[in-house]
Amino acid sequence: MSASSKPAKKQHPLPQRADFKTWKDSLDQSLKSGSPERQALDRWLEAQAEFYRSLGETERAHRDSLFEVAYLMTRPQLGSDAEKRKHQFVATKLKELLPVVESTLGTIKACGSGVLPEDGTPAIHLSDLSGSLEDSAFYIQEALKFLARPYGRSADVLGHCLVLLLQLKEDQVPERNALALTRLLMRAHGFPNDELDVFSLKTHETGTARKRRRDILGKYFHMIESNLDSRRIHKKEPPFNPALYKQKED
Repeated sequence: MSASSKPAKKQHPLPQRADFKTWKDSLDQSLKSGSPERQALDRWLEAQAEFYRSLGETERAHRDSLFEVAYLMTRPQLGSDAEKRKHQFVATKLKELLPVVESTLGTIKACGSGVLPEDGTPAIHLSDLSGSLEDSAFYIQEALKFLARPYGRSADVLGHCLVLLLQLKEDQVPERNALALTRLLMRAHGFPNDELDVFSLKTHETGTARKRRRDILGKYFHMIESNLDSRRIHKKEPPFNPALYKQKED
């Protein structure tokens, strides 16, 4: 297949961002007492409240605060195309900055132990500056690994709620109930029904949602593990323990 005949990558336009009150009102209208969605939500609220109380953050353990956590955790982070372009511009500028930093660092190192002023008076040592430039180059490279990841450029609805799904799994919420709850949460954010099909009973039975989670999370956690390992080497820290970050799939 030629490049010109390749199918275009499917895009997933973001819905207009709903504020917290609109989102919460929509959710309240959809939740039914005793439903799988309500059972999943109550279990998540209980687990999160226990977590925040264990940290001594009793205010964040209140029910209203936890609903705000769920809202922020599942809300699409980019509210408009203009906002998306603003964030993309950061990656653009970092790509432009990296070769300048590397070139400047190379120029300093080429002068050996010190850099002579124009009048030839004793050299000055730029070891602190060189160290800062090395750190800058390293952190720019690491940032670009996340900002330029190809599978995150057009995330579908599932990509916006992976953290919540992981928490529901940790809280031992049955997968069917977890998907049903997540469907309601994302519908309250304004996602259309055709995108919400990924949370349907059919996809639960065929494992479509599970496969998507495994695919996205596998790539994401691989990058996190690689990033932390690179930082460990850069800072000469103890080895990274992936068991603290990875979640196992059934």
